[in-house]
Amino acid sequence: MLIIFGEKESVRTRDRGEFFCRSCNAWRPYAYQIRQCYFTLFFVRTPIPTSAATEYVQCLGCGNHFDIAALRYNPGAQR
Repeated sequence: MLIIFGEKESVRTRDRGEFFCRSCNAWRPYAYQIRQCYFTLFFVRTPIPTSAATEYVQCLGCGNHFDIAALRYNPGAQR
């Protein structure tokens, strides 16, 4: 009997908005995303996670990923 199993990554967008991207050095749109891997059996994803969920902010301008704390950064408020 042949059993095929593996792992599949799932990325879902939780929120969208605008933040100050330090790479672009400008206000850019972002996507607040959650990434998690799941166990697959015969190429079908099961509800069994194989890792902890990772949350991050992705700049939609440059594509870089940042920690969630990047949403609180405001360069004009620090002066």
